[in-house]
Amino acid sequence: MQTFKIANKLISNNSKTFIIAEIGLAHMGSLNIAHSFIDAAAKFGADAVKFQMHIASEESTIDEKFRIRISSQYKSRYEYWEKTSFKIEEWNEIINHCKKKK
Repeated sequence: MQTFKIANKLISNNSKTFIIAEIGLAHMGSLNIAHSFIDAAAKFGADAVKFQMHIASEESTIDEKFRIRISSQYKSRYEYWEKTSFKIEEWNEIINHCKKKK
């Protein structure tokens, strides 16, 4: 296997498993929840966290219904992605929080 680095951690056949904590959209658009998940992932030894990013206007229309209803709280996929998305400034805050946990 070829060796490579992720965040200055060597990945090879002989290295420890690189653990990525999947946060996805579980933060439901809340910065506080996102920070809590980052803290928990760091506390339990994750090497990285992974979020999902959706841009409502690029993936849906305002009137597009859910293909599979995942929440009665939102009328459409567009609204769901809009409400669970972060602004660029918020992503920067999340990135800075992650960097502090290294």
